[in-house]
Amino acid sequence: MNATVNKAKIVSIMKYQPAARIKADMSVWGWDKIYTVGTTNKPQVRYFPVTGLPLAQPRGEMEEMPYYDFQELGETIFNVVKFLLGFRCSYELIEDNQNFEGMMKSEGDAMGESHAQVAAQYASLPFNRGFATTYQTMYDGGALFASRTLPVDGSTYSNLLPAYAPDHDILWSALNQYVWQRKNHAGLLATDKAAWLQCSWVKSPDWTRILENTKEPDTLDNDNFVKGYNLKLVVNPYLNPTSTWIIGGEKSKEDLVFLWKKRMKLDELYDDPDHRAVKQPSESRFLCGVKEFLSFLGSPGL
Repeated sequence: MNATVNKAKIVSIMKYQPAARIKADMSVWGWDKIYTVGTTNKPQVRYFPVTGLPLAQPRGEMEEMPYYDFQELGETIFNVVKFLLGFRCSYELIEDNQNFEGMMKSEGDAMGESHAQVAAQYASLPFNRGFATTYQTMYDGGALFASRTLPVDGSTYSNLLPAYAPDHDILWSALNQYVWQRKNHAGLLATDKAAWLQCSWVKSPDWTRILENTKEPDTLDNDNFVKGYNLKLVVNPYLNPTSTWIIGGEKSKEDLVFLWKKRMKLDELYDDPDHRAVKQPSESRFLCGVKEFLSFLGSPGL
């Protein structure tokens, strides 16, 4: 930066510009409430899930001890992705615009909002087409995660529900399946309490009506079932197909990972005399994904 006048322009921008950051109210949808959010200093993170062990076996006196291998499943790899966004301000704008101060106060929030929304979109990706039977996910070695062969006992478990539309009876059955019929890789019952139901904005009025009613209209069965589970409705505006709905539990958060490598940061302003302007870049880096899909139950919906 050679010209003193240019430095003065940059100082004037910094005077009016608030610190840019991603605020809590910029999260768009509640992904940060269902993910485990943290930080990492690595460009790649690997997880190594294990199968667990089957039920202990009954044995009599002096009978042989049953031994089982504690198997490691295929590794799950998450890579950090980078997002960039720049802001440019002309010399004429700085010198001539009478609302310059107001404009610069909004610029930091605009940067934060943009980076917040790209994080929200990426947090939605693991669920998109997640319960369509033709989808193969990169988070599970290319295998359909809607149906698994459990490596210890050799049985098959599916966390894919048929294509159901929002309905009281269907939800009641799905909740009971989630709590009492899910299995882990060893074939043991998976113990968890249903905590949330994720749907698209298109279906949110239907699910809201179901979850807020204390009684199912015009029937005597399943009265008051919703209040007993206290399901939280998570509306995902990026969910595709829009008919999809997914149930997750209190422990599902352990399987949803979002790690910041670099939270949105405004770099230092610098001069661009060739364009008679001042520039300011911003950057965010993060990784996200699902370690294990067995902790979810989903339907492609109708």
